[in-house]
Amino acid sequence: MDRELRRDGQGHRRFGVELRADVLSFARARISSGATQSEVAAELGVGARVLWGWLRRDESLLREVVIDTEPSATQSRSFRITLRSGAEIIGLELDDVIAIARALS
Repeated sequence: MDRELRRDGQGHRRFGVELRADVLSFARARISSGATQSEVAAELGVGARVLWGWLRRDESLLREVVIDTEPSATQSRSFRITLRSGAEIIGLELDDVIAIARALS
């Protein structure tokens, strides 16, 4: 079973695949509820950079993109994209949204 914590020949901790998946699931839930990565890392007893690396490495190549329509004063349609990281791109035309979605997929 790959659900255990082991030490390698140099004494470094090695997390099994299943254990790491459980740790990442816990970390994502805590981060989405407002905890910082540093706080979660401290709770888990791992370094913040280690947790950051695991979260980064585990990211899918597909990214979630949320598209919100935003009416403007001139009644033309402009769009706002909010990325999973929280970054927003505001005032886009439909062609821009399509190009960004293709670039991120």
